[in-house]
Amino acid sequence: MTARAAATLLAAALLLAAAAPAGAVDEEGRPPLLPAKPGCELWLGNSKGNDPTIRLHVRLCEDGGVVHGDIQTSSLRSGWSHRAVEGAWNTPRDTLILKDLDLVEEHPNPGWRFCTVDQWTLRKEGDQLNGRYDSEACNDHADVHLTFQGLTPALPAPQPIPDLPPPPATPPDAGPCGLCAAIPPASPPPTPALLLLPALLLLLRRKR
Repeated sequence: MTARAAATLLAAALLLAAAAPAGAVDEEGRPPLLPAKPGCELWLGNSKGNDPTIRLHVRLCEDGGVVHGDIQTSSLRSGWSHRAVEGAWNTPRDTLILKDLDLVEEHPNPGWRFCTVDQWTLRKEGDQLNGRYDSEACNDHADVHLTFQGLTPALPAPQPIPDLPPPPATPPDAGPCGLCAAIPPASPPPTPALLLLPALLLLLRRKR
């Protein structure tokens, strides 16, 4: 399979995961993979502990030196869970230490139960994270192997709104109208009496 085809399949799986309702499972009984999140990494692998058939899907985000994210465990034997985790890289950034904050969702099969993990210790080796987890509550100590699946680009920062240019200077006041010219007032029309005055003068001259 080419890299482009693999990326296409991964993108399709992530879209399906984002659209799936909580608690949904596929035909095998496994939950959909965790959806991608801008600025976060996705890792896929497995763990071998009390249940050696667990599939792990991990989403890790980093903000200000703090790593937070989600780990999904799924198995046809023991069931599946979704847990929130938090931690940090060591100074050389070759070992990641995480701990469970909460079991966000859990669906154990009959005869099984899920516990929070006290510590995930994961060493970075190329495109892999290898290590272990330890859960005292479940007396579960497992080997962990994860392979990097990709980084979802972060959303671009919002661009600042440019300053608007200043409004044009106000022109001198040209009167009460805007786009118009001043029109001189019209002369009042002559009154009827003024129109008859010439005729009266002519009549008086004839009488003389």
